[in-house]
Amino acid sequence: MPLTTRIILFIGALTVANSAFGAIFEADFEAALVVKIFLFICFAAAVNIPFGSYRNLTRKFSIAWWLAIHLPIPFIIVLRTILFDLPLWIIPTSLASAVFGQMVGS
Repeated sequence: MPLTTRIILFIGALTVANSAFGAIFEADFEAALVVKIFLFICFAAAVNIPFGSYRNLTRKFSIAWWLAIHLPIPFIIVLRTILFDLPLWIIPTSLASAVFGQMVGS
């Protein structure tokens, strides 16, 4: 399956999961926030795993190495702001999950 198709399916799955959990926990805001944070952390780490694998194949401090570290960041920002609508205080946690995904991938 081509990479673009996988990315589109991944984004679709995120949207469906977010709306389903929003409907389930509509009355309980705190439970919904906890589930959203958990899903966001898992997806942020999962997005970084292939980039960590690619980073491991490149020469350290090269342009490809730098891109392998920084290219997932806009995707994580979109996840946080548009799909999950999480507050700003989650940014350090998303950074830690991105680093974890990079380490798992390498």
